[in-house]
Amino acid sequence: LTAEEDAEQTHLVARLAAYGATPEAQARNRIVSLILGGPRLSADLRSELDSLRARYPALPKDPDPGFGVMAFETLG
Repeated sequence: LTAEEDAEQTHLVARLAAYGATPEAQARNRIVSLILGGPRLSADLRSELDSLRARYPALPKDPDPGFGVMAFETLG
């Protein structure tokens, strides 16, 4: 990588790490965890999932889904 590309990659990794530490990112990770738990969640877990989904609704679909893949591939 050039020095400019290395700096850009470092900046991107830092931004992703900063987002990962936010309450929103943690809540979205919990949503995924609960969904992967299967359809037979206890009433308490179903309530938690519903509450999290109300606070953090699904994000709009990416109009260019290939962009995220390309960005991810450049990190490898």
